[in-house]
Amino acid sequence: MTTDVQGPAWALEGLGVRSGKYPLAVEGPVMRAVDRLVPGVSTVTRYIRYHSLYAAVAARAEREGLDLTACRRLVRRCETLMAALPHDMESDDDPWFPHGVDRVRIAERDVVSLAELEPAAQAALGTPFPVEQDWLTRVLTATDAAAIHTAENWAGPDRTRRAAFRILGRAIDLYGHKGEGHQETLRSAVAFGEDTTTDPVLAAIPETAGWRGLLLRHYSVGAWRRLWAALVSSIGSKEGEADRTAQELRDWLAQQAPEGKVRELLEDLPSLKGPDGLLPAERELLEKGGDAMVNVRLLLVGALRSREGHLPDDVRAVFLGRQRHSAEFLDPTWVDGLIRDYSDRPVHDLAARLVDDMLAQSRRVALAKLRTDPATGGLKIFSRLHVRNERYFKTGDEGDSDIGTRIPQLGSLGRQLGLFDVRDGCHVVTASGRMTLETER
Repeated sequence: MTTDVQGPAWALEGLGVRSGKYPLAVEGPVMRAVDRLVPGVSTVTRYIRYHSLYAAVAARAEREGLDLTACRRLVRRCETLMAALPHDMESDDDPWFPHGVDRVRIAERDVVSLAELEPAAQAALGTPFPVEQDWLTRVLTATDAAAIHTAENWAGPDRTRRAAFRILGRAIDLYGHKGEGHQETLRSAVAFGEDTTTDPVLAAIPETAGWRGLLLRHYSVGAWRRLWAALVSSIGSKEGEADRTAQELRDWLAQQAPEGKVRELLEDLPSLKGPDGLLPAERELLEKGGDAMVNVRLLLVGALRSREGHLPDDVRAVFLGRQRHSAEFLDPTWVDGLIRDYSDRPVHDLAARLVDDMLAQSRRVALAKLRTDPATGGLKIFSRLHVRNERYFKTGDEGDSDIGTRIPQLGSLGRQLGLFDVRDGCHVVTASGRMTLETER
């Protein structure tokens, strides 16, 4: 007798697929360092008015005794209003749009006329009012009405945030004349050279060491992200167009590798140290540009910087950013282990191994995120790369942008507070900024 089995009816066949964030999980050390070093500053916006908005909403909610649901509704209505109002496009040299401006929906009504919005125009994003600016300056720089910082009057996050403003301000004093963005200006002062130990302001701020470790590790994280995105972009879709075997993916990077051994590739890297401290090898490599091997070289530089003695202990601790004592997948010490294993082997072999390591790490990360989908009763996996019959295909491309450090946001907030300015295309610290942040010695 033959029996047909159907069901269970509540579960759909197949595996649910969703796009995953951070497919190699290499971003953690930088993201954790950013959370510690820039508390209270969001990567989402550069506009200072959101800080005063949420403070005003909290005050009103307390005054009126609003419950959680009412608080959320008030916040959403206020954010919608801010997104609907025109904002001062001249308040920033690189303006950002308000939260949700691309999908604004006014509560209770589909349309609100400009005439109705006009009375609220003073609440639009842009340059804050003087009284608002003064209050926010005191809060964000941990100072009193006389612009004096008394450490014991402020909590740890307040002091750390003040340190971030001071370090950026001093970097602008030293290198703002170059006309670079805030992040590159900070790198010039903190990541490379000897200013972290010889400059009287930077050397006196304990958080300076953390910023050096963060910015140096940021190069390795960016290299992994770009390398992975380039690998995935070479793969076709599930329709069978240009799907790839693991060997074809190994060949993709190996064919871009130069002839010779890994030892020779290391010898060809820019110098990492000089008489005046760390040299900008990472910048030099990025300025040269080129194929995917630029990112491989950046990973090798990061591995060499991870060795004991290259960085001071406090810098190295942030650079490694470990959550356990041993090497972690794809971290700089992992790459250093590959250098030791492959030193006398062809660069092609190392390139192929890096592809294998990325594919394996991508699978580990995807499986760690595997979840039950309550809508279907099946499993849901978060990944853009999948394997079928030993051939890899993708459901979408991966992002290759650098992860945020909140430095541009910090600089923009400082400008709106009147601490920083732009003159003749260069960033400068204002007179009030020097006094408030104590950037002169």
